[in-house]
Amino acid sequence: MALSLLMLLAACGLITERGVYEGIRTQQHIDSAGKHAPPPAPPYDQYKNERDKLKPPT
Repeated sequence: MALSLLMLLAACGLITERGVYEGIRTQQHIDSAGKHAPPPAPPYDQYKNERDKLKPPT
């Protein structure tokens, strides 16, 4: 049931790379509250730009 709902949402475009990335980033921020933690992940746009630089030219 959950898998079919996830597939339906993905097909509708409600689940995006940005949404997944920001969700993980937010969860890491919440989990590290009050602890000595590594620096937070960069914003999605910065992450995407860095990732695109590593891709070979097509």
